[in-house]
Amino acid sequence: KDHPPIRKGKWTDRVENGTRKFRYQEFDAGPLWVWHPPQKDHQYLVSVDPSTGRARDSSAYHVLDVTDSSKIIQAASFHGKLPIDALATDSILTCRWYNEALWVPERNNHGEGLVAKGVNDIGYTNVYRYKRDAYWGASASNLLGWTTSKTTRPLALEALAEHVHNGLLEINCPRTVNEMRTFIFTDESGVKAAAAKGTSDDLVMALAIGVAARNQATTGTADFEVWS
Repeated sequence: KDHPPIRKGKWTDRVENGTRKFRYQEFDAGPLWVWHPPQKDHQYLVSVDPSTGRARDSSAYHVLDVTDSSKIIQAASFHGKLPIDALATDSILTCRWYNEALWVPERNNHGEGLVAKGVNDIGYTNVYRYKRDAYWGASASNLLGWTTSKTTRPLALEALAEHVHNGLLEINCPRTVNEMRTFIFTDESGVKAAAAKGTSDDLVMALAIGVAARNQATTGTADFEVWS
């Protein structure tokens, strides 16, 4: 699908009586787009592909409605430049809005700071726990957040491709669709898949992480905290 979101906006804050309060404020240039607002008793996850907020790459995250075991629905998406601490706050505010959603941050490189900010400083507890096991090609070890490696990256992308090809994923965001159109094999062997030169893949990778994390939760190949 490719249709406009029902809301565009961003999180804003103000201090009232010494307390910092946040709200979702609508405006046309807002980086957080919403197609399906939170629904009572629905289960969601928020998968995050971070950047430093300073380089060319932007950060991205998706809100995925995973209530139906047979289909994943893209409820909302974010794409923009935020420092790591602000990205942690922003994505966790979205988690809280969406029924205390499961937070799935990529932990590679500066993602370590993202996880630390969300868990240690903000105190969010419904965090995806990555478990290396025989299926993922490594020894057993639990980690908070998603680890992208030469083993897990192609598996996540294959999971995304399978869901797209079989109609198991409702993609509503045109920004995501545009990135998928320029996500190609970048070598002659047809092994390395990435954004074409001059394009980005932030939304594609955030979506692949979310789908793979959901698959692990469904098949029991990962340890994770119970849904809130």
